[in-house]
Amino acid sequence: MWAHTVFNEVRNLFSGELGIPYLKFLLRWGFIEGDPAKIAGTVDRKVFARYLAAIGRAVFVALLETRSALEVERVRAEKAKEPS
Repeated sequence: MWAHTVFNEVRNLFSGELGIPYLKFLLRWGFIEGDPAKIAGTVDRKVFARYLAAIGRAVFVALLETRSALEVERVRAEKAKEPS
């Protein structure tokens, strides 16, 4: 349940204010067709939503991988402090 809630929050971030810089990036590099000056009528929203979903998934996976790696490091550091 925790993972689903976190994923939804990440997805909501990208569908809000954070989505605009990604849209401009995708337009600039040709991933999405459209007029950057007139986004509303020229960008295929379904295609953009698909990119945002992929970006959100990638961010979520990176967060989990980083948290896991940090936890491994923390446990190793604690074990190193223990007297032999």
